[in-house]
Amino acid sequence: MQFIKLETSIPIPLVIAWGTSDDNPLGLGTFIIMEFIEGESLGKILEGRPEPEHGAILRSDIDDNDLETVYRQVADILLQLSERDFSQIAK
Repeated sequence: MQFIKLETSIPIPLVIAWGTSDDNPLGLGTFIIMEFIEGESLGKILEGRPEPEHGAILRSDIDDNDLETVYRQVADILLQLSERDFSQIAK
């Protein structure tokens, strides 16, 4: 997450604390505590009423300009990630 924050313009929350189940004083399992990033859930913007047999569908009332904005933002994120070399995962 630090690498992405430093090397891209993708909004990444600051990680305040994290740990495994053994580290959790409440015994509730693995955890991560991050700062809040203002924004709107992509699902809330795009999804209409789910159809049981097909799952979520695209809202029929979404403005074409809004849809284009969302697609451009997602494409920009994917492009920035594809331009980076992740040859290994560091601990």
